[in-house]
Amino acid sequence: MNPKETHEDRAIDVDGELIAVDEREDLAPINAADVSVIDQEQEPGNQKVYLRYLALPFVFITVALLGGLRLSAADSSLIFLKPALLCLIFSAIMLALFFRSGLVRLDGWFSERFSMLKNFANGAVLVTLFAATAQLFNSLLP
Repeated sequence: MNPKETHEDRAIDVDGELIAVDEREDLAPINAADVSVIDQEQEPGNQKVYLRYLALPFVFITVALLGGLRLSAADSSLIFLKPALLCLIFSAIMLALFFRSGLVRLDGWFSERFSMLKNFANGAVLVTLFAATAQLFNSLLP
């Protein structure tokens, strides 16, 4: 199409009727600030990355380590008790409930489109969540 060519110069077959457009009515936004894109996936900020991959596992590991600590009756020393099998089963059931209720979406944590490092880091966060939940049940049982 030639830039100087107008629509009158081209032969166009139209099956309907042409409607006159009011030139005063402009449907375009006034400026670019009025335009917003919704549901566009954005890169997480550094603060969100630090929170998800450093602070959250740190809290879970702290709970897992402190949940197994007990005071010895004989000499008041600290001993670490491993969680019982029942606590591990309860922890697995709790994680299954997290996934089934939609609190944690598995497809949001693992995906083929994520890098291998991100999938590994997300797996590490979920493992620390499992350990913290197991030790939480361990500390609640007598």
